[in-house]
Amino acid sequence: MKKILFITSSFYKKGSASIRNCSLVLGLADNNCQIDVLTQKWPDKMEDESLRKIVEKNKNIKIFYDQLKIIKKYFYKKEENKKNKSYLDNKYSKLFREILKNLYFYPDIDMEWINSYRKNLRFEEYDLVITSSDTKTAHYIGRKIKNKYQKKWIQVWGDPWFDDKGTYGIKKLCAYFSEKKLLKSCDLVVYVSKPTSEVMKKRFKNLDKKIEFYPRTFLKQINTKTDKEMENRNYKFLYPGSIYYGRKINDLLDAIKEYNLKNIKKIEFTFLGEVTKEIKNIFLSYDFVKYKNSVNYEEVCNEIEKSDILIFLSNDSKSKQIPGKLYDYFGTDKTILALFNDINNNEVYKFIKNTKRCICLKNEKKEIVIEQIISEIGKSKVLLEYNGSYQANKILKRIREENK
Repeated sequence: MKKILFITSSFYKKGSASIRNCSLVLGLADNNCQIDVLTQKWPDKMEDESLRKIVEKNKNIKIFYDQLKIIKKYFYKKEENKKNKSYLDNKYSKLFREILKNLYFYPDIDMEWINSYRKNLRFEEYDLVITSSDTKTAHYIGRKIKNKYQKKWIQVWGDPWFDDKGTYGIKKLCAYFSEKKLLKSCDLVVYVSKPTSEVMKKRFKNLDKKIEFYPRTFLKQINTKTDKEMENRNYKFLYPGSIYYGRKINDLLDAIKEYNLKNIKKIEFTFLGEVTKEIKNIFLSYDFVKYKNSVNYEEVCNEIEKSDILIFLSNDSKSKQIPGKLYDYFGTDKTILALFNDINNNEVYKFIKNTKRCICLKNEKKEIVIEQIISEIGKSKVLLEYNGSYQANKILKRIREENK
């Protein structure tokens, strides 16, 4: 049995990165590995209790928490500011905190973790160290352990640091050089997006042999439960996620509106996640739209189970990122509608099209024929090659081959 140290700041913290990390850790456990997870303790309201319930059932996984002073101070202070200060004060306070975060807190707000991570683990006993962003701080801890104990070390990345939407100004310049040093110092670099891995191989040509694509995996398999009630109800479309960075929704909503005007069996559309005030106002103009704020993983799964069509919205055409929700969709037998702002020379479009699992369309009203989309309901299957156990096995196999 391999003993693995898995380091990440996002394990039970709400968000796609935590789902990705939990899925990989459970996959490693399924491959007869013993995993110690070193992570941070976040305020209770920022953690997803449903993820904890899933992971803690597995006896091969132990969780070790570090409580950071800055995290506790920063987020509790943030809540006090919301309660006690005016909008104007909050506006300037937010700007100040953002500037301070980018200039002082490097690589991220949890920078103190690099030196304050718990030292009482038996690091010499681990066969493998895996660090996973976000935040990038985990990779810095991994480098310290690698240098001291000479352990095999894998880095897992969602987005390249330099290309991250939240990285700009002087921090972007620093990120370019820091990223290169981090990638150079480990044994294997894993990107969860194939287009991203190809970009990074071209950017760092001398590191291309250690850069690999292993997709983000789904955490839970969800199959459709058919009954008379489901057959007689309206069609249900679902989008669980934020709408930002060029993700367009208007054309799809207009196409659904036209369909509903012509048909007795209507379409209901549920949105789960953070959206701007402008998007909320758009939702109000469509009577078939139901909007809920961010919910935990268990609630998302419940909504997926009740849905017929799952929606994927691409980022802007320059982005190589594949939002994690797509891989969660692969763990279902639901019909997936993937909408792209641009399909010409689009590597993300090519990758998703090649999975043969999605209806891939340009995000324009004239291209979105609702009748054709609905006709595909019930014809899809779970893509088992995207489960955590399968991908974890591939990663372990790669490490075994290197050890020969």
